[in-house]
Amino acid sequence: MKTVLFFLMISGAMCQCIAQTDQRDAHEKSASTRARKDDSLICSISVDEIGWHEPKPVGVAVVIENRSEADVNVPVVPSFILSPLAPAMDPQKGELNYVALWDFEKGTTLSLSSTIPLQVKAGVSRKINSDIASLLWSRVNWSVLPHSKLYKVVPAGRYSLRLELTGNDGKTLCSSNAVDVTIK
Repeated sequence: MKTVLFFLMISGAMCQCIAQTDQRDAHEKSASTRARKDDSLICSISVDEIGWHEPKPVGVAVVIENRSEADVNVPVVPSFILSPLAPAMDPQKGELNYVALWDFEKGTTLSLSSTIPLQVKAGVSRKINSDIASLLWSRVNWSVLPHSKLYKVVPAGRYSLRLELTGNDGKTLCSSNAVDVTIK
């Protein structure tokens, strides 16, 4: 009898520990979900024209808004990404994305393995304009580094343009709206 009672007490203690662990994990998961839903850094882009052709510049206006109550001061890798809108005749071409790393302080291509500081005061928006046709572009799945201007790398077609700010840990801190454009 004492042995059975002892095992029941042990089993009860184990169940209580498991329940507390599950409750803590659920709480942590809920807090993580809330943090993702409550994005305090908002990025948006707009373009001067939706039809692009060489040799015209491609003006892009970027707004980075800090909706939090704390200043933001983090190293980031800003990149513009062009993704095809419609699947091409060749299925592999429908999956092609093109990327340009962007130094928004200088309006030039960001060096590989470099970051730039993103500093935005609490409750403030930062507005930046740039000509992305002058940046160096590369296809995402190539082993070739960004090497040529937009019109030399990206073929004519319809694309979706967006901006991503990536942190040192490789996580996306901010992803902008997508703007549909045509390269002629």
